[in-house]
Amino acid sequence: MRTILFCAILLQSPFALSQNSIEQKRLKEDLEKEKLELNQRLKSIEKEIDSIEQEISFSKAKERGIKSTMKRGSELRKSPKYNSQIIATPDRNEEIIIINKYKYGTYYYAIFKEKIGYIKQKDVRQKKEFIHLSTVEPPSTSSSQRKNYTRSYTPRKTYSRRYYRGPRGGCYYINSNGNKTYVARSLCN
Repeated sequence: MRTILFCAILLQSPFALSQNSIEQKRLKEDLEKEKLELNQRLKSIEKEIDSIEQEISFSKAKERGIKSTMKRGSELRKSPKYNSQIIATPDRNEEIIIINKYKYGTYYYAIFKEKIGYIKQKDVRQKKEFIHLSTVEPPSTSSSQRKNYTRSYTPRKTYSRRYYRGPRGGCYYINSNGNKTYVARSLCN
């Protein structure tokens, strides 16, 4: 009787263990799905926070900025360079809000129709209040946009030559043609 009972327990235990492992796999899959959903919700919340912070900084910039109008049609650019991307093209007499002066050039940092960028000073009707504008440094690029501007160079191939001293003290090496090529005596030292 004991052996029958023992055999019955042994036969049921692998089945029970396999059921536990199947339940654990399901639980793990459910937890991974829940984790993915929570991460997606977190990303969407972070995007919302970023947009709200951007709106707050935008409204603060509008409050402290100086309103002016355009002299002629010009381009609002992404950076203070003539070849940078054009964000918007304001027409003549359209309102623009000047925030700061760009430190190294003839550009203003400005807002035009909810877009922020750089515009040439000569295209904006000047006001006395512009004298009190603060200057801004060049925009820093994000790491994803940053380029490495270090000079690259290709190392020159150096061939080690064996230098020989001649009978009269001259220094030479044997070139690719098999001839002697004389060099400065200091190379044989």
